[in-house]
Amino acid sequence: FSERLLPWGAEAGPVVQPLLAPIAEACCRTLASSPVSQDKEVLDAMAKLLLSMRKHHGGSAVPALQQGASKLGIPREELELLCSQLGDPNVEESSFAEALAETASSWQVEDVRRSLAASH
Repeated sequence: FSERLLPWGAEAGPVVQPLLAPIAEACCRTLASSPVSQDKEVLDAMAKLLLSMRKHHGGSAVPALQQGASKLGIPREELELLCSQLGDPNVEESSFAEALAETASSWQVEDVRRSLAASH
């Protein structure tokens, strides 16, 4: 998907732009609550997708990620480092994938805590 639509930039803008927020939200949801977010291939693909969004749709990638996290109730401060790295044009895909792995671990611990607190 990202290699086929996102590189088209302006030509695909009207089609792709409305998809950025749902894609980012799906990434956030996966990081926050899915065991597949610990899989290296999944993290590599997610890093590639998000970095491609940033590369081809510039300023829209970070707000889309913020919006997706916000819909899931993830506090903005838990997203700062990830957004900072996503906004860095020099970040490498492998280091961004590592940041996604760390984020997933942190968010999943918080998700379990919220679930336990809600059940009591």
